[in-house]
Amino acid sequence: MIILGIITIIFSYFYIILCEHSFLYNLSNAFFITGIIYFCIALIIYIRNVGFFKIITYYQYQKKQDKINNYNKENKNSMKLHEFFALKYSEQWSYAIFLKFSIPLILISLILAFISK
Repeated sequence: MIILGIITIIFSYFYIILCEHSFLYNLSNAFFITGIIYFCIALIIYIRNVGFFKIITYYQYQKKQDKINNYNKENKNSMKLHEFFALKYSEQWSYAIFLKFSIPLILISLILAFISK
């Protein structure tokens, strides 16, 4: 979470310096842009962890294994579905940190936007 905060501070600093509006307006925009980016990252991670996309990944793995087995003329058994999930998705990415950071940034940006007008 410290890294996300540092990224937000650096982006906000450069955004405030480069834009020609008022300080609060620029700060509001910088927080909103950063919050939306973090929220999109959280959604992408969430979608990656959904079962449908796991099955698509498994079928891509099966196609690759079939090509390898046909090329090598070996008759190796590939992993079953449950073995593949246990191996590949044993360490799921957490999207909670991005949500915990993005939602307050978006709310703060809305408050600052109303104050700056």
